[in-house]
Amino acid sequence: MTPVTVFLGLGSNQGDRASYLMGAVEGIRQFCSNVQVSSFWDTDPMYDVHQPRFLNAVVRGETSLPPRALLWSCQQLEQQAGRRRTSPKGPRTLDIDILYYGGLIVSDPDLTIPHALLHERPFVQGPLREIAPHRCVHGRYQSAPTNSDLHPPSGVRKAASPSPVQYNNVSNVDTEYAVV
Repeated sequence: MTPVTVFLGLGSNQGDRASYLMGAVEGIRQFCSNVQVSSFWDTDPMYDVHQPRFLNAVVRGETSLPPRALLWSCQQLEQQAGRRRTSPKGPRTLDIDILYYGGLIVSDPDLTIPHALLHERPFVQGPLREIAPHRCVHGRYQSAPTNSDLHPPSGVRKAASPSPVQYNNVSNVDTEYAVV
């Protein structure tokens, strides 16, 4: 299989959040090449607001895994980090979401690509713009950073601690989509 560019969203709000994210990045390197990582973003929880703050990042990489194998691999990393699925929007040691898988569109009960809530999550949009500033989000191309991008919404800010950032000039905008 030809490698496909994927974008993964990472989040943690329990324990040593940065260590969980860095461990996830190392794990992702086992099945993705050319890995790039956004800054870490410290964010308020969105849905269940009565829980600790999150640390979030977005990872770009290339993989030869099919979508379901990628999902399984990400879930294995979550389990290795001690993730327990007790509440759908509750606290977690590690959460990994498939944001994009090339230009593929998947709409199944257990897998939706592009991620169904991507457009409403500033904790994903900010890091995504760092590593793919012109990425298409649900049919709308991201433009150059705007004033609101430079001043993220309340409760969302870049973390003070360094992240394993590897910047390259990434301008991968998928314009063709396949439906499965």
